[in-house]
Amino acid sequence: MPLPKRLQQTVKKLSPQQLQALQALLDQLIQQKEPAHEKLPGKAASRHYTYRREYVKCGKKGCSCAKGKGHGPYWYAYWREGKKLKKKYLGKKRTGGG
Repeated sequence: MPLPKRLQQTVKKLSPQQLQALQALLDQLIQQKEPAHEKLPGKAASRHYTYRREYVKCGKKGCSCAKGKGHGPYWYAYWREGKKLKKKYLGKKRTGGG
């Protein structure tokens, strides 16, 4: 769904610092609205998953991510198998399971 034009115009006028603050707020709101525990498709029904959006550093020399937040955010699913914490990359946009 597209944003109202008035909101788009207001956002375009923000400084880089204000845009970063807005991004942090939006990330927080998205995480609050996303269910914390869901079932990952194709896995055991009794297992609980936690979903997180994370920024990652690529490790390439000279990449701007080394000094900034990193690339992303990308969605990851976390769950436990016995004592081991498992992690699976889900992509830039979370799909499936809700």
